[in-house]
Amino acid sequence: GMGGAGGTGGAGGSGGRAGAGGVSVRSSFTPTYDPTTSSYVVVPLPGNLTLDGGTVITDNQAIGGMGGAGGTGGAGGFGGSAYAGGVVVESSSTTTYDPTTNSNTVVPLPASLTVDGGSVSNDVARGGAGGAGGTGGLPSVYGYGDGGTAEGGGIVAFGTVSYLYVSGETQLTPVPVSVTLANTSLVGDQALGGAGGDGSGNPGSAGGAAIGGAVYNYLGSITLTDATASGDSALGGAGGSGTLGGAGGPGAGGALYSVAGGGTTYDRSTRSFNTTLFPSTVTISGSSLLGDHAAGGAGGAGVGAGNGGAGGNGEGGAFFNGADSTANVSDSLFSFNAATGGTGAPGGDGEGGAIFNAGPPYYAPTQPGATLNLSDSLVVANVAQGGAAADGGTAAAGQGIGGGLYLALGSTTTLKKTVVAFNRASTSNNDIYGTYE
Repeated sequence: GMGGAGGTGGAGGSGGRAGAGGVSVRSSFTPTYDPTTSSYVVVPLPGNLTLDGGTVITDNQAIGGMGGAGGTGGAGGFGGSAYAGGVVVESSSTTTYDPTTNSNTVVPLPASLTVDGGSVSNDVARGGAGGAGGTGGLPSVYGYGDGGTAEGGGIVAFGTVSYLYVSGETQLTPVPVSVTLANTSLVGDQALGGAGGDGSGNPGSAGGAAIGGAVYNYLGSITLTDATASGDSALGGAGGSGTLGGAGGPGAGGALYSVAGGGTTYDRSTRSFNTTLFPSTVTISGSSLLGDHAAGGAGGAGVGAGNGGAGGNGEGGAFFNGADSTANVSDSLFSFNAATGGTGAPGGDGEGGAIFNAGPPYYAPTQPGATLNLSDSLVVANVAQGGAAADGGTAAAGQGIGGGLYLALGSTTTLKKTVVAFNRASTSNNDIYGTYE
């Protein structure tokens, strides 16, 4: 839904979140009474869906609501996020109580999707635009007025983490999901970040991120076998205009974005919070990823003498492999993909025309980076292009690095019988940036 406008001095309402434009596959449970024990037991209802023989999931949309405009002196509302233009696959969990031991137990409720011989095409997840700030309002404060995030234009695989408090400690239990795509086409799917709100005599707001043009994988297992992903895109939203232009949103994983799931617990002995990641996996074999695009959004224009906003980064034209995600890729082709920075002041960076293999996350630097095992494959004719410099301020063009592969510090990569050649980067490292074995 669309957020409401703010009154005088009030902030605009946030746009609503939108998801599952086409098909929803979610696990659940039902309680059943057992008269022999005079108690209820949990009967799992796994969310498992198999689609065979030419199933087509096409032209579906998930569109986040637009943030409301701020009243006089008020900030604009957040744009609503959007996920899973085509299909969402989501796990869950519940707990059961055992009176004999006076304890609770987590019951995982997994979910899965299998598509054999089908197509997921032209589905869109579009983040809502951020609301404009009212006169004298500050839309960029605390992210007010930012464009909504878009995740997984075609498919979202969303695993969950269960929290259980036991003897003064919090236990985390991962409940992953699985998606298998065999002889399946992912064509023309899009994740589109929402535009940032404009400032009214104040700075503009940032554009929303776009991640996973065709597939977004969070705490899941993705398998592509004899599949094709072509013409998919993750395009960050443009920044809003203002006395300082808002930054463009990042775009990552034109076809596929994978990242670990996790949770945060509090350690009473050290009085500190700890983040634990649970890995995701991606297996790609006999597949082609062609003409996919990850692009950062343009920075917002600076009004008057104000500087324009920075362009967003574009990372992983075909595939972004995130923290603690392991990807095993074999007998596959990556070609004509592009990672492009957005126009801005400065322009955004384009990194990893075909694949971006990420390091540890900034919020948990001791956790593992991504692992990429690439064998018997071709990575050819991909591009990493820095964003152009916009007028206003200390404008400089963005960098284009790693036309084929961008292997970030802290990631692990193994290349075997693989050709990485004839790629182009606008700044450096036409074929490979980073270290590998």
